[in-house]
Amino acid sequence: MSRGEAGRTRTRLRVTLKPAPVWAFLEERDISQNELARLVGISSGYPSQLMSGSAHPSPELRQRLLRVLGVTDFDNLFTPSVSKSASRRRSAARGDHEKPADIDGRGGHRRNGNAPRLPV
Repeated sequence: MSRGEAGRTRTRLRVTLKPAPVWAFLEERDISQNELARLVGISSGYPSQLMSGSAHPSPELRQRLLRVLGVTDFDNLFTPSVSKSASRRRSAARGDHEKPADIDGRGGHRRNGNAPRLPV
């Protein structure tokens, strides 16, 4: 089956950083998130995004975090989950997702210049 063929689901591993072990590391060594960022080679705001779950570390960053934090067991620091991105796209293409209500009752949309005309 080819990559672009309909019906093929591509799964991706998404990994989330567990914040508790990171906070314990920071408190134990009395260092800031900025210092952690410097130690692992990332921007100063990225640790916050990782610990809140809004960002997911790359495989390379996961390795650096494990090394810097001194953690040997992956599961002590990360939570893996699988997403099926292709099935979500197909669902959206079929219209199985929620659609915003028509804003003018005629199917008009605000984007691409199709905003409803207001009386002057």
